[in-house]
Amino acid sequence: MAFESRLQHLFFNLTKEAKAFTDYNIRSYFLRKIDKTYNHLSKVKDPNILELELKKNEDLLEVLKRQSALNNMYPVRKSVLEKKLSFVSIQYLATYRKNMVSHLFQ
Repeated sequence: MAFESRLQHLFFNLTKEAKAFTDYNIRSYFLRKIDKTYNHLSKVKDPNILELELKKNEDLLEVLKRQSALNNMYPVRKSVLEKKLSFVSIQYLATYRKNMVSHLFQ
């Protein structure tokens, strides 16, 4: 039972640190990696292997804390996936309204 609570606590902290990255690609990579590792570790039954894996992931947590702090010191431009398409949306709506109005008065 102690391993399960440690695993859940570690998973929560790793996820929290991964979400602190400003870069979408890095953030999504670590979230996928953490999810895959958590799924793998939740199936492990041997306490010795689990202890080794927990220690390795606790070290990863420390690395993530340092790297997310560094990553946030030097912000990068947002990727295309993160940008809001407000300009495109405004243009689309203006064109759509214009077409609708022209159809009404034909």
